[in-house]
Amino acid sequence: MDIKEITRDELVQLQNSGKKFKLVDVLDRESYAREHLPNAISMPLDDLKKMADKFLSKEELIIVYCASFKCPASTAAAKVLNIMGFKNILNYKGGLQDYKEGNFSLVGALHTKAQNLKKVTMQGKELSLVGRKISVGKNAAKFSVVDNNFADVTLDKFKGKIKIITSFVSLDTPVCDLQVKQFNKKASELSANVVIIGMSKDLPFAQKRFCAANDIKNIAILSDFKSSSFGINYGLLIKENNLLARATIILDSNDVIRFIDIVDEITNEPDYAEVLRNLTEVINSPAMPVAEGGPAKCIPCKAGTPPLEKNKIDTLIPRIINWELVDNKKLVKEFQFRDFVEAKYFLDLLAVIAEEQGHHPNFSLIYNKLKVTLTTHVAGGLTDNDFIMARIIDEVSA
Repeated sequence: MDIKEITRDELVQLQNSGKKFKLVDVLDRESYAREHLPNAISMPLDDLKKMADKFLSKEELIIVYCASFKCPASTAAAKVLNIMGFKNILNYKGGLQDYKEGNFSLVGALHTKAQNLKKVTMQGKELSLVGRKISVGKNAAKFSVVDNNFADVTLDKFKGKIKIITSFVSLDTPVCDLQVKQFNKKASELSANVVIIGMSKDLPFAQKRFCAANDIKNIAILSDFKSSSFGINYGLLIKENNLLARATIILDSNDVIRFIDIVDEITNEPDYAEVLRNLTEVINSPAMPVAEGGPAKCIPCKAGTPPLEKNKIDTLIPRIINWELVDNKKLVKEFQFRDFVEAKYFLDLLAVIAEEQGHHPNFSLIYNKLKVTLTTHVAGGLTDNDFIMARIIDEVSA
């Protein structure tokens, strides 16, 4: 069966008509995060077979596209869908390039807004952000915080839901006060499969009083005061004052990061309209498949766990940065800092992550130098856990 094509003008006319159809972006997830057509859903060509039956109906109109007329992915996708029994398929071969050349706006350029920000300002004063690097399209890291009653809460509590995580400095500041009230108001308008989580380092007592005084019932207000777990795992911990930066992150139902906005000047509010626009994109797009390669979590080793074979170690070594392999049994890396306080601060960050991962390195701190040694004692050598920890440590030190 020949696959029918659709032109840019025909697509725009269809978009304006109100007729229901599915617009499918078959490029990779990073491309989708950067830019895509309005209301398109992400189904990378490599994942199309396993996603199509779950998220598409054989009766509906499906339009596939990729990068340009020269890109073969949309044609390949249309053929795959046709073989799977989807008969109402149109191929928009012009794709992203053709759509842009028609002066029509794409969506998604701001999905990656400030996602790699390492500095923010507060009333113009520069502050440093520390912790792991996060990026759109990657799996969200786990965290451990507490609720207003000091009960432990992890990301798993919100499993299967779309999550807006909005972090802020303190409820005692007017901008943060307004931020929580605004999101609480907007939460009442959202569907049951979307949850908004407010995150700060305020004490649970203060959060509880604030919620009661301001009738905050539609969002979960959580505290990162105990160990800075959220701040460290999401790269939002402010080094100078041990508070959280103002940011908004959207995770889909598979806990894949779909949107990041770190507000560069802390005294400014988040862009609520932009957050909601991106939320609509996530709701309209199926959950992305869980990304391979992390961030993963260490798995407790049992007695008798064998060490990794040399050929496996050889494949993993290039994935970590400047670690020394010692006797095929240990990974060693030395970090140097300005002084003892800086070295001890970095050690403290790693200690939080090591405890959460359940995999503890050997640390040797001598003034401004920290030596980290990774090995799995129960296995008598290296396991996957050591490489997971090495990659996480690399993220924190970046």
